[in-house]
Amino acid sequence: MIRRRLRRFMAGALGHALARLAAWLLCLVRLSCRRRVVDDPRPRLREVRQPYLLALLHAQQLAAVMLCDEKQLAAMVSRSADGELLTPFLRCRNVLPVRGSSDSGGRDKGGVQALRTLQRHVAAGGTALLAVDGPRGPRGQVSRGIVGLARRTGAVILPVMAHASRKKTWWRSWDRFELPLPFGRLSLHFGEQLRPPASPADDPLAQAELAARLGAMEAAADDPQL
Repeated sequence: MIRRRLRRFMAGALGHALARLAAWLLCLVRLSCRRRVVDDPRPRLREVRQPYLLALLHAQQLAAVMLCDEKQLAAMVSRSADGELLTPFLRCRNVLPVRGSSDSGGRDKGGVQALRTLQRHVAAGGTALLAVDGPRGPRGQVSRGIVGLARRTGAVILPVMAHASRKKTWWRSWDRFELPLPFGRLSLHFGEQLRPPASPADDPLAQAELAARLGAMEAAADDPQL
């Protein structure tokens, strides 16, 4: 009931105004923070024209969008109220929002069409950003969408970890969502790339490997050198 009411609110004029206000506030937070990118393999991949996908945990979406500087970046965003709030901020950062999420209880929520849109985007030379354990978890468990997208496009998967030195964490939410706070330091860390699976039979192994790498990167987030 609460979720339904929140969706209705976000669909209204007041909800849209709130989302735009949140987008501008997040842009101001970004401007107040120091930013850096660590172990970035993208220049080399661009040089050899190797397509790539960015994979991160759902909790780190805001920090990641603050740090990403891709010229042709598209992000998969759920059709939930959370997605409505995030969409204006994505547009402020010149990120194309592609609405849809994985199926739930056998019911597709636009995820199939969203992945097809992302596939065309990557084939045309763009990059896709996916929160691999969204939109409802379990936390840290990689869904099959990104490995299938990599296999169909030939793109490598780049695990990324977005770290905010000052942040508010919602510990009781399923993803432990993180909101970067002003005047901190934002860091985008890249892990070792994964090659696309050779066949659908290899997808589960790729999902498990990606989950392990993202988990290890997050576990290192308390390192004082980050």
